Amino acid sequence: MNPTFRFGLLVSGADADLIVENNLFDWKVVYKPRGNLRKMLAQQVGYMLLSILQNEKVTTSSLYFARYGVT
Repeated sequence: MNPTFRFGLLVSGADADLIVENNLFDWKVVYKPRGNLRKMLAQQVGYMLLSILQNEKVTTSSLYFARYGVT
């Protein structure tokens, strides 16, 4: 849980919530998820790029909105 990326310092630090096999999961607890969706998706893209830089085979990225139980 809470894996960090070796090259995370390139973006002032980055850590995901969970990586299982080839899947990256990021939990969000927000009141209005649509309000920050672009920012959250950009963060996911950044995580995927950082995983490529450290030769991890992350193939799937998911946002989980804990307040709503929606992926």
